Amino acid sequence: MADREHQRHSRSSQRRHLTNALEQWATSDRHRRNLLAVLLSCGVMVWLSVAAWGLPDRVAFLRSVAAAFAAAHGVRHVLVICTLARLRREGMAEAARALDAYRDPLRLNSLDLAAAWLGFMVLVPIIDRLAGPFPIGS
Repeated sequence: MADREHQRHSRSSQRRHLTNALEQWATSDRHRRNLLAVLLSCGVMVWLSVAAWGLPDRVAFLRSVAAAFAAAHGVRHVLVICTLARLRREGMAEAARALDAYRDPLRLNSLDLAAAWLGFMVLVPIIDRLAGPFPIGS
């Protein structure tokens, strides 16, 4: 009997935590989140480009990593949409607000980041031709 009470209390606590997290995310400043997403993605792209410079086939490496990131962001997009829609159907109002915020056209989401990584994948050979040999340590 005590075990059942503990499980019910644990579920209730988890639901409160989820409700608070969804509400916090839905009401967060979209401009700040967009800026952080762009800066982080561009930073990773630059870091990967510099780190891969000495590889024999850096273009293939960068394109494969970009494809993996695009696929991961695409899968994450589907999971977020499906999870929030399920929680909304279960009657969680915060999930409905979070889903509306996620679908906001002025807010970057995982699908936008997947598209950015696909764009990087396409631009890698062009950037590689323009960059030429690495100037440091030549």
